[in-house]
Amino acid sequence: DGGITGERARELVEECLDSINPNFSIGESSVSSGFAGGFYYTFEILYKEVRVEKHWLVVYYNDFVSTMVSLYGESLFYNDISVKPVLTKEEAKDKLKKSDSQIIDEFITSEGELLIYLEGTKGVYLCYKFVVSPQGSEPYYYYISAKTGEVIAKKQDHEF
Repeated sequence: DGGITGERARELVEECLDSINPNFSIGESSVSSGFAGGFYYTFEILYKEVRVEKHWLVVYYNDFVSTMVSLYGESLFYNDISVKPVLTKEEAKDKLKKSDSQIIDEFITSEGELLIYLEGTKGVYLCYKFVVSPQGSEPYYYYISAKTGEVIAKKQDHEF
């Protein structure tokens, strides 16, 4: 049928990432149906095996358009960054709690995933991501620098 396979979609994404920076690779993937019988192949982006938060490469194919590869998220970075944290996950969690006296252990509902976070024009950060769910409130996502313990960002789902 002339369609694109998941394996070919993966190759296209790997070629695209390698042209930006050879330290990029792809992580988890999914496939979903799209317009006019097409398919979306969606791939998480990793940098030196660490997930890049809120960034995906999507390969779209249908019989009416050529294959397209699109980046979702802010632009990727070209410079190399260290993925070795200075702080442990527990130290970052302590810094989070010290940043806001309202945050207690019971409100922190995630383990603190180590990831790469791009904050607008501020830069690229190696962070721990914590989900904080105060009682009766929408959860907040805190990004704590794995180097300094600084709160890089505090977001809710609707702010992404």
